[in-house]
Amino acid sequence: KTSRLKTANRQIKYCLVQIKPNREFQSADHNVLDINGRIIKEEHINEENILSYANSYQYDDFGSKIEHKYEDFMSGKTEITRWEYVYDENSNWIKKTKFEKVEKFGETYFEPIESEYRDIEYHESSISDFAVHEAQ
Repeated sequence: KTSRLKTANRQIKYCLVQIKPNREFQSADHNVLDINGRIIKEEHINEENILSYANSYQYDDFGSKIEHKYEDFMSGKTEITRWEYVYDENSNWIKKTKFEKVEKFGETYFEPIESEYRDIEYHESSISDFAVHEAQ
């Protein structure tokens, strides 16, 4: 079952509840979306009705995910992943670097673990060209 609630701070909250065939509670997922429909928080409640883990996300002004935080409340483990982007003149990312939180030599910092590059070719077109292709 899904319920939706729009709040004053322009977030959308919904809950997905899973019920076993014998009508016993199985689990629930609570999600919060921002005004653009992006998930900013997920919480999972397990069969024992305990909040077992949560994910939270942050996005930049272009809508790209810049941070994911995973918290496992059962084990106490927390993982944080971050991304940095380089954008072209059309606001499309052309380089994305992923960082993971690490602890080494008594220090905590974010270490780059991979980079992805994109070459984007742009072609001149007009709206009338698009309309012609759509009509065919």
